[in-house]
This record gives sequence, C-alpha cells and structure tokens, in this order.
Amino acid sequence: MQLLTAARATMMHSLLTEVLEEPVSEGRALIDFLRASMAWLDREVVRVLFLDTGNRLIRDEIMAVGSSRSAPVHHQEILRRALVLDAAALLLVHNHPAGDPSPSAADRRSTRKLAAGAATLGIAFHDHLIVARSGWVSFRAKGLLETG
Repeated sequence: MQLLTAARATMMHSLLTEVLEEPVSEGRALIDFLRASMAWLDREVVRVLFLDTGNRLIRDEIMAVGSSRSAPVHHQEILRRALVLDAAALLLVHNHPAGDPSPSAADRRSTRKLAAGAATLGIAFHDHLIVARSGWVSFRAKGLLETG
C-alpha cells in the first residue's frame, strides 16, 4: 500500500510540475492533473485555481467538499479569497463522482452567478471545468459562458 501511495504522490507531483511550467490554460497537462486528482473521488469537491495577470497559478484551493451528488459553491467565499490573493482571474473546477461530466442545471446557475460576481470585481472568470471518470467538460467550450 505504501508503494502505491508513493507512486501516486510522485505522479501527482509530476503532473502538477507540468501545469506550473507555463501559464495555466486548458491544455492537456491541466486536464490530466485535474482528472488524476479529482475524477475518482467519491464526493464532489469544488476547487478554484486563482491566477495572476499572466495566468500563472497563485493558489489551487479546495473551496468545498460535498456529498456524492452535490457540493456547495459559496460564491462570496470564492470572490473574497480572490481579492485576498489579489487574483486577476479564476478557474472553477469540480468533479462528478457518478462519472458523467455533463453540467446540471444547478451547475449552470451557480456558474452564471459566480462569473457575474467576478466580473463586477474586475476578476476574469476563465472557465468552469467538470471532471469525471468518463471525461471532462469545459463550460466555455460548450458555449455556456459569456465570451469575454
């Protein structure tokens, strides 16, 4: 068991190192890191990648842990944290433990609310990614975010 734990830690470190080498984008390295760290969790986890003006990672923080079906998204807490970190942009990520990354109606409502709040504060909302065992979804790529 210790060998598996060490191998996983080494793999996660390697994936994170690739993500940190360049400005954060929705490239393969980021998706691989997020899927490896979240897709097989048994509870929904909401995390936010806080970025600087060059889209470099300031912090990657878990903002909520929920049940197997949902996790609370506390918009005010996310935006407050972005201000404290002096983040210029953010990327919202969560997982779907059931395995299907399709956005729910609640995911869509919550994303619109967070994106609007970020815009009010002058913080870019790059995307909302949902990762799952069967794949991943980008709200921006699906046309579920306002362009800008």
